[in-house]
Amino acid sequence: MWYMFWIAIAFLITFVVLRTIIPVLREHRLRAERIKMAAGSLCQACGGKDASLYSFRTCRCFGIAPIAAVWETSKQEATVCKQCAPNRAVAACRQLGLVGGWGFPGFAIVLLYTSANIWELIRNGSARPGTALRCLAWGIVLPWVLLALFFMLLILALALVMRLSDNFSK
Repeated sequence: MWYMFWIAIAFLITFVVLRTIIPVLREHRLRAERIKMAAGSLCQACGGKDASLYSFRTCRCFGIAPIAAVWETSKQEATVCKQCAPNRAVAACRQLGLVGGWGFPGFAIVLLYTSANIWELIRNGSARPGTALRCLAWGIVLPWVLLALFFMLLILALALVMRLSDNFSK
């Protein structure tokens, strides 16, 4: 009787593994085909030749810190040259820093996606130290600065309310 239970568990595990691996393999194959098609094509930003396929990740989190109510991730693929790719990476990291780092999953995703955007530049050979620093500043430092400002304003507002309530009670 126990063998039926273990067969069901093995079937469930096999189903879950295949359900996750097959789409990943399909996406990997489709990406390889898109890279071959994009090789040597024109840049979408400046019209220059010898562009490559880049995919930069962004996310948006909406809600009240520390837990995001709604969040979505997206992958922006572009066929751009090595001169225009850093600008696209910085723009993706800027979006991550401004609207991606709100709430719990946002802070973790922003760290992962900022590093993934920098690795995308390194993979295609268009990374520069200045670009990496700008991506880190926009994608990682900015959300923490915004969160610190939010809490400072919240503390100031609470102090003002406490002071006003003390004045009205006298």
